[in-house]
Amino acid sequence: MGSFFLRSKARLGCAFALAALGMALSAIGCSGDNSVAQPSDAGTDVTASDAGANDAATDGIVGSGFGTGSIFVYSTDLGFQLGAAFFVGDPFACMSTTDGACIITPPCNPQGTLMRVGAGTLTFSGGKLASPATLVPAEDDNYVNFSNTPAAFMGGETFEVSAVGDRGGVSTFDQTLIAPDFPTLTSPMIAGDGGTSLDRITIDRSQPFTVTWTPTQHADVEVYFISPNGTNVACVYPATAGTATIPSSALMHLNVGANGVFGVQGHSAKTFDGGGYKIRWVITAGDANTSSKHLRADANFK
Repeated sequence: MGSFFLRSKARLGCAFALAALGMALSAIGCSGDNSVAQPSDAGTDVTASDAGANDAATDGIVGSGFGTGSIFVYSTDLGFQLGAAFFVGDPFACMSTTDGACIITPPCNPQGTLMRVGAGTLTFSGGKLASPATLVPAEDDNYVNFSNTPAAFMGGETFEVSAVGDRGGVSTFDQTLIAPDFPTLTSPMIAGDGGTSLDRITIDRSQPFTVTWTPTQHADVEVYFISPNGTNVACVYPATAGTATIPSSALMHLNVGANGVFGVQGHSAKTFDGGGYKIRWVITAGDANTSSKHLRADANFK
């Protein structure tokens, strides 16, 4: 794993660990072992034209069971990480609420008894990957995340993920998705220091909070907030909009305190069926502390 991932995770703890796994922060809290992405999400699915070709079911292994799965591609402008997980049941069956473009999710713990299942070997290709990357499940069907450098995409490229399938788990699939652009945040300004510390901003929950970025053409931008008690607010807007105003009614769900996180990231997502498994694939474009893109800040919520 690249050192920039290690520095960033150490600095932001759970908040960046979730973001680095490509999760929409709307649907997961930081309590419990939330180490994988989830199939539910704050944003809307991409359109068929955005998703690309080859999204129909392919011939191959037909799985068995009913459950959920997640696949992620997370990239900064310095490096990337890929991962996946599949379960019988739903490990993140949380009680989320919506407020316009935002989803508010309290701290979440896995519900009930969970069992991992496999989808066979996963192959990622496209984007700016020098060669296809594969994830092979262990005997317990756990997939170890794969990290490498440089960036996996710059925005607008087509990614493809395919699975061999597992007769005791997820069916064979072959899916494509368009990578989001890296946002350029224009307000609030986040300077960073090129090292391990981030800017700190104060957010007044009683007032709407406006975020602006340079408009781009591909997918969405996700604006997220992590509060000290683990409640998440995540709002998804078209990247072309260039601006978003998060209502006070959504921000008031955040806990008052100085240990929060604010950030934005490029966001592209789709949900598809894997033989009875609802699988969510998310591609996100964020930053590393040592990069030129400063998209996260420590936050004081008042």
